[in-house]
Amino acid sequence: MQNFELNRKIMIVNFIFMMYGLKVTKVAKDIHVANSTVSMYLAGEIKCTYLELYLIEKVFKIKIKDYTLNTEE
Repeated sequence: MQNFELNRKIMIVNFIFMMYGLKVTKVAKDIHVANSTVSMYLAGEIKCTYLELYLIEKVFKIKIKDYTLNTEE
């Protein structure tokens, strides 16, 4: 079941990239991470909170100033 959730998330993120015309290099530069980090996130290999926040800001046209990272899972 977790694999299904991961695939759905990857599809949504890729759709957002397509809708906004985002490129891996531009996103990596904007959030100050390596291109490989963004690529690995898009492939579902790693989790990147900064990228998720970036996408939330992009979609909802808001600016997140402060956040607390919940490490409990």
